Amino acid sequence: MFDIFFFSVRSKKKKKKKVQDEDLPVKDLANVTCTGDLYHKGTFTWNRRYVVISDARLLVYRSDHDNKPVLNIALPGCEVAYMEKEKGKNHVLRLSQAASETQWFYTDLKEIATHWIDVRCDKRYMCVY
Repeated sequence: MFDIFFFSVRSKKKKKKKVQDEDLPVKDLANVTCTGDLYHKGTFTWNRRYVVISDARLLVYRSDHDNKPVLNIALPGCEVAYMEKEKGKNHVLRLSQAASETQWFYTDLKEIATHWIDVRCDKRYMCVY
C-alpha cells in the first residue's frame, strides 16, 4: 500500500579555493593601470559597472566594493574598436577576441572613451578604429 523510501544525504565538503589576483577586491589589486565607471551591455540591458585594467586584464565589477569580477578579459590579442554612435548609444567601445564573446561598453563623454582606448592600446594590445 505505501512504499517507504530512505534517502541518505551526503554532506558536501567545501573545497578551499585558491585566491587568484582576479578574485581579490578592487582595492587589493596590484599594477592597476586604469579604473572607472562604464556601461556594459548585459543580456537585456546596459548596466553601469566599475571597470579596472590590471596586469593586462580588464576586470568588470558590479561596484568598486565587490570582491569578485563579473567579467575577466585578457587584453593581449583583444581587438578594441571605437564607434561614435551605435544603436542609440554614444561613444561605444567593442572588445572582441577570437575565442570569446564580443563585449560592448559605452560612456557619455568622448574624452572618457578615448582615455580608455589610450590605456588599452598599449604596444601589447591590438587596436582598431
